[in-house]
Amino acid sequence: MRITKSNLAAIWGISLLLGSCQWLGISKESTHNPDPAKKIIARVHSNSLYASDIENLTSKTRGKADSAQTVKRFVRAWIDKQLLMAEAKKLSTYNEAKIRQKVLDYQYALMAFEYERNYLNKNLDTEVSQEEIQRYYDSHKENFELKQNIVKGYLVKVSKKEPRKNLNRFRKWLRSPKTKDQEALIEFSYSTAANYIFELEQWMDFDQLVKLTPFAKLPNKVDFLKKNKTTELSDNEYVYFLNIRDYKITDQISPMQMVEDDIRKIILNKRKIALISALKEQIYKRAVKNNEFEIFENE
Repeated sequence: MRITKSNLAAIWGISLLLGSCQWLGISKESTHNPDPAKKIIARVHSNSLYASDIENLTSKTRGKADSAQTVKRFVRAWIDKQLLMAEAKKLSTYNEAKIRQKVLDYQYALMAFEYERNYLNKNLDTEVSQEEIQRYYDSHKENFELKQNIVKGYLVKVSKKEPRKNLNRFRKWLRSPKTKDQEALIEFSYSTAANYIFELEQWMDFDQLVKLTPFAKLPNKVDFLKKNKTTELSDNEYVYFLNIRDYKITDQISPMQMVEDDIRKIILNKRKIALISALKEQIYKRAVKNNEFEIFENE
């Protein structure tokens, strides 16, 4: 059985319906044998909440105001739980034995989950080599189709108030393959541009790159990427310079670099499944050997 946050919430809710005293902030003594020597904070039917039940709450808060608010919220929550439980018990369809069995099933599932988790923590090999990732990628490329256009390159946003000669020099650097011109372009961007994004090593989502720029309104981005390497567009205040060094379009296969982390998780998950399956088989074979269970045929 898979344990999720919703399972845990269900366990909590079932425990409330069973009147789990510890979770409700009351003790068996306070429920069945009210102590007149203790200060009562609240009461719902025959159940009482005592000052001693909220001592930890007040000791953890910093000031009197915080303490008062914390107690107020706790008391309201306690009352809500008690009233909810009382309403549940009124239902003609309420089956306490069935609810208790569900709690027991969840308890067993949680115990098994914790055992498996601890076993995996001790025995799972979490090292995944690049060779393993490459092999998995090569064997499952059809599973890694792109859902968006991706690019490598840069986008630079420059104010239109920048002197014309500077903009023209920047255009020259943008199209030049020379190292010195590329260095000048980067230095200009750092010192003068209103904004810039440089990414020549990592792939970027093209839509995210050009968001809030005139390029975002292009009617056909795939066609644009196929036909343009270096271009510019402008609005009322800025000129946007775009340089595309490499691109891949939707439905092509993702570069391994983009899916490497996903593949690593897939490989680790397969290892977990294999390890737990082997553990269960080992436990079963040992039980068979030691005659720890019997199966009775139905006639």
